[in-house]
Amino acid sequence: MLKPRIKAIFVLLFATIAIMTVTVKNTPPVSEYMQTGIRLSDLPDKECVAFMASKGAHMPGHYKQSLYFPAATKDYITTFEQNPYKTLRGVYSDTSTNQYVEDVRKIVNDYYGIYHVEYYLDRDPEYPSVGAEQ
Repeated sequence: MLKPRIKAIFVLLFATIAIMTVTVKNTPPVSEYMQTGIRLSDLPDKECVAFMASKGAHMPGHYKQSLYFPAATKDYITTFEQNPYKTLRGVYSDTSTNQYVEDVRKIVNDYYGIYHVEYYLDRDPEYPSVGAEQ
């Protein structure tokens, strides 16, 4: 009489451990924002550019000469903080700027822990995405 009960308890214990293991493996990592508490839009303009470069954004060739590039980067960050699903594709005349803007969107979303967002350049093999090598 006692053996079937013990068997059932062990089966339930094993099932509980299996469910916990699967749940822990599928839990997304804690976002950088949760770790630091620093909003990207609160950074100075030049630090925004440095942050994007450090995260692997494909920098347009003209970014070092442009006086407006740091302010534009901060504007992109603010835009994507407010609406992480907004796309600005095709707005700019050169493809490197379009790719940079999409990279900024991906980096901002990753920073805030916003996952499962479709990025339009992910489907284009000509433009490798930020973090694609991960």
